[in-house]
Amino acid sequence: MLTEAQQRLREYKTTASQVPIIMSGDTDKLIQLWRERIGEIEPEDLGTRWPVQLGSFCETFIADWHQRETGHELIRRQEFVQHPSIAYISATIDCYRPFDDTVIDVKVCNAWMSITDITNYYAGQVRVQQACIGASRGALLIMHGSAEPREYEVYADEDYDKEMWGRIAAFQLCVETLTPPAPLPKIVPPEQYRSVDLEQLPQSAWPNWAHSIVPQLLVWSETKIAADQHKLATDTIKALTPDDVGRLSFSDLGVTRNRAGALSIKRVA
Repeated sequence: MLTEAQQRLREYKTTASQVPIIMSGDTDKLIQLWRERIGEIEPEDLGTRWPVQLGSFCETFIADWHQRETGHELIRRQEFVQHPSIAYISATIDCYRPFDDTVIDVKVCNAWMSITDITNYYAGQVRVQQACIGASRGALLIMHGSAEPREYEVYADEDYDKEMWGRIAAFQLCVETLTPPAPLPKIVPPEQYRSVDLEQLPQSAWPNWAHSIVPQLLVWSETKIAADQHKLATDTIKALTPDDVGRLSFSDLGVTRNRAGALSIKRVA
């Protein structure tokens, strides 16, 4: 949680943590944020919200865990940063990794939320954090349900950034002029990976790797059912083999158990 001093520094500013709401297309939340910013209503008491408190409690542990697992130091934890050129923009950084110039924001999210939805929603927050400290890369470190935290890099293009900064400036103007913000559609960053549909392209327009991958795709398709049957048979054989059997032979097949108790199935001469 933010200290009182950090909260005072953030006063009258549009912070990175507000950007997901500005980009979300959720008019009710946007109006609520605007009313909080102009002092019409008190900000929500986050001390009573379980997800927020759980994330606050776990943040240091998650960052320490990731630092140990990757071997790269995470510094500048919970540092308040003013944007270098826009006076009304600020961010509180969860952590920063000097190794690859990456700002990292830690999130604890419910398992029913998809990773795509999570990364899309918080992308703007990370992009503003990047701008505030001048980092070349940004990422979310997500504990999804109770799973081990995993890092997801945030990608954005020029169009997304242009829209984001335009919306932030417009929202700040609404705050300063006491004008309610207008409804806006949801904006998400572009997909990280491109889609290629070879069926929709003449072979003369295929990329150079397509002619090699298509025969392998056909082999995969033709052998998929047999592969599934093979896996099912393997699992069933292992389940049916009694625990006290160390070697089983039939026809040209052999089932053997190693010292750790694991079974393997091979063709034998």
